[in-house]
Amino acid sequence: MSLFTYGMLLLQAITLLTIGWMIKQYFPSYFSEKGKNLATKEDIGRITAEVEKVRLVYATDLETTKNELQRGIERTRHDLSLALEASNRYENLRVQAYVDFVRAVGGLAVSQRNEDASEERRYSAQVAEAKVRIAIYGSKEVAEQLGYFFAKYGALTSQEAMLSFMNAIQQMREESVLPSEQVETNVIGQLLF
Repeated sequence: MSLFTYGMLLLQAITLLTIGWMIKQYFPSYFSEKGKNLATKEDIGRITAEVEKVRLVYATDLETTKNELQRGIERTRHDLSLALEASNRYENLRVQAYVDFVRAVGGLAVSQRNEDASEERRYSAQVAEAKVRIAIYGSKEVAEQLGYFFAKYGALTSQEAMLSFMNAIQQMREESVLPSEQVETNVIGQLLF
């Protein structure tokens, strides 16, 4: 064997040993690291998929809750609208009964002064009809004050009767106008008598 062949064999052996040593030293840690990275990527993928599932469930639940709340708000808004409408209707009937009563009493007083029996009967009927509506729609306070007036006096024949009547009218005003629009009882008396 020639020296050259022997050198080449020796060089090949050293190269093989070096490659073997590198494979033994370097590649296991390389493949181990690659395996860890691959496992980490798979774990991250599973975790991401689970997070997305949970996010989807919460998003669906949130949307369902929002829709239920919106329907509840709409029902409440509708109920409040109906209640407000009923309250306004009642308020209008009450105020109209008060106005009709005062108008009829004023007409009755004028027809009595003029000694017009026909007009007196007409206004008496209007007073009776307005009293019925006040009994139904009027407040407790107004109904009690008018009831007291009619039970004790029945007509405007004395100062006490007029004061009792004006107190009932004042109560009607308190329920029908703003507090800043209230007037003294004597002003009501000047307007009516």
